[in-house]
Amino acid sequence: MKEGYGTPVIILRKLKEKKDILLDGHRRLKVAFAKKIGWKALIMVPDRETEFGIEKMARGKAKEVFGKTS
Repeated sequence: MKEGYGTPVIILRKLKEKKDILLDGHRRLKVAFAKKIGWKALIMVPDRETEFGIEKMARGKAKEVFGKTS
């Protein structure tokens, strides 16, 4: 991070459900959160409501990294 590493995290935004799903950058975001620094994000918003298979996997990953899911 000190050397200018700034790859954005990738987030899937579900408008109807009013939730964001972190798809990539879990560790970067965890470190940034611990150090209380901001981080860039690429937010993808589908044009229609769709159930993505990645959602279940992302929820499992969040539970593994942070100990809980919303």
